[in-house]
Amino acid sequence: MKKISVTKRDYETLLDAENLNYYPKTVGNPSQFMVHSFDELWEFYTDWVGDKSVYACHNSFPELKVSHGKEMPSKIQLNNVLNDFDSDKIENAHLDTIRLSTWLRELNIDHTVNFTAGKGFHLLIKVKSMIFNFVTESERNNLSKLVYGVQRTCQKKLKLRTIDEKCMKDVRKIMRLPYTYHYNRFGEASGRYCIPIDKDMLKWNVTKIKEFSLAPDFFVPEPNGEILSIEDICFRIGVDFEDLEEEINSTFVPISETNIEDKDASLYLELVSRHKPCIANAMKDINPNHFMRVAFALYLKKIGISASRFKYIYYKIADEVGYVDSHNREYGEYQIESIFNNPRYQKEPSCSKIKMMGFCLGGCSVCRGKRGVCKHGKCLRYRG
Repeated sequence: MKKISVTKRDYETLLDAENLNYYPKTVGNPSQFMVHSFDELWEFYTDWVGDKSVYACHNSFPELKVSHGKEMPSKIQLNNVLNDFDSDKIENAHLDTIRLSTWLRELNIDHTVNFTAGKGFHLLIKVKSMIFNFVTESERNNLSKLVYGVQRTCQKKLKLRTIDEKCMKDVRKIMRLPYTYHYNRFGEASGRYCIPIDKDMLKWNVTKIKEFSLAPDFFVPEPNGEILSIEDICFRIGVDFEDLEEEINSTFVPISETNIEDKDASLYLELVSRHKPCIANAMKDINPNHFMRVAFALYLKKIGISASRFKYIYYKIADEVGYVDSHNREYGEYQIESIFNNPRYQKEPSCSKIKMMGFCLGGCSVCRGKRGVCKHGKCLRYRG
């Protein structure tokens, strides 16, 4: 592996070029930390680069509040709209990235492209930085609707098949930083670096891009157009919020709304119980173990449940069961966001891990290695 040689000044210039040099923001691998300046981010970068992946939020948090010892954003500065292209057949993600980049250049909208060194590309549409309140559910949803309008319009107009829909509207998502070494979620090194891609490099085939990322030379990409406000971007690409209204309203369901029937939340427990009865069983306790709460969140994340939808489900169950800490929602929501925003967290713990932690029911089809119904009645832990 070639060791990347980059000076602190050059790396700051690169982050400026990608509209990422705003603070405070979160960095992580996989645990997230708040950094308040480029100097602090640089410390993480120099400590981790070559040995670990390095992620950072694509937006920033100009105002923070401390809750239960954690810094949480009360305002967010929108710097980029992130489009995450990902596919097991990376050539498809490459074609979608080319389509969107070409269209944005035709519209004179500035953006940057990074090869993630994994299965896809990140395309950041730069935004003339604006600060939004980020405290209430309504404030968070209003910002997310603007971002989703841009992402969904691009997806529909260009028929982009590999854009990661789970990442849409997520303004706090962390992304792999350029010129950092790639490790997958199992800690396995690919030998490649995440790298910026200019318009000429984007024309290369995937094999050439991968080869270049093994031993890349440092460079700062040139602008691709004009940096616009989020409203001007919506206007220029033709976002039709009236056309998207029904879709947006069904996508953004405030946690506090009661237009979802109470039984819907318990149905998710039933769904999990069919495949992971150990997890569902643990969630029926009045004080579920933290490990199993995370397992429940990761299982629903894996099947496509959004963070906002999960919050609603979780707190409905908490109220029904009577969790002892259900009143502490602010900190709980922070933990949920940390799980759903972290790309390293993709699936629930393995059966062997659950068994080691003492939560295996011992009678399900997974444990027996064949099809069958879990014999809950023989399990002392089963809560019915």
